[in-house]
Amino acid sequence: MKMLMLLCLWLVQDDIVVPVVQPPQNVPPQPTQVDTFRLDEFYFIESDDPLIILDSPVGLITTKSWQQGTVIYSRFAGGTTTEERTVAKKYGYTLRAVATGKVEVILLKAGATDATSMKRLPLTVTAVPDAPIFRPEPDKPLDEMSKAFRFYEVELRKAHKDLAQRLRSGAIRSEADAAAWLGTANQEIRRRAFTPMLTIEAEVFGGEKWSAESHADFIERYSP
Repeated sequence: MKMLMLLCLWLVQDDIVVPVVQPPQNVPPQPTQVDTFRLDEFYFIESDDPLIILDSPVGLITTKSWQQGTVIYSRFAGGTTTEERTVAKKYGYTLRAVATGKVEVILLKAGATDATSMKRLPLTVTAVPDAPIFRPEPDKPLDEMSKAFRFYEVELRKAHKDLAQRLRSGAIRSEADAAAWLGTANQEIRRRAFTPMLTIEAEVFGGEKWSAESHADFIERYSP
């Protein structure tokens, strides 16, 4: 019972906020911490106090800090699609994984003299699922570049529709703000579109496997 109470207290602390999975509506609210996120997602953390963030093994994730009020446009752990999130607390942090695997993230309040404020987050990083947006033609399967450009086109069209709604609603009120918003969205969409292609290329002919011949053989498939 004591352990259950401690666990509940740990989950409801609001001085450091980590992603949680919301339960179905017909189930009593018992949010649980998000413990899995994808390579194309941010793990978003907020805190009233500055944090020291450690990871083990070292190097599996990168950390970026954000100021209060910053709007971040990306996919987020615990979410289902690309969205905007605003840093509501004084300090915001995003974790981005550079490879799949298991990692323990340790959150420490800067200047803390004991371990009472420490949080341990055992996380699992998964690959981006291969869910093609367009069905390949039966007689000509799509190559990696075709998939990347088609994904990019679809998501960029969605971003323009989203921008139009923001302009009409008054959420964006200047040409400069519109350009900045679309530029941020475009950068994120381009990264998500072409990362799978670059990953496959690295696996096929990167590193010690590289040679001019193997590189040329692979990319010649992109030619019409």
